Amino acid sequence: MRRKVWLSLLGAILVLAYYFWPSSHYPAHFIEPHPVLAE
Repeated sequence: MRRKVWLSLLGAILVLAYYFWPSSHYPAHFIEPHPVLAE
């Protein structure tokens, strides 16, 4: 049961990141810092 909770939590985080970070649409998002956070 625990795994299902972790998967749903991870899924929610991924969805939030996808919608709130335009750079998340590209693989570079995982390597380069976010433009807003970098300032």
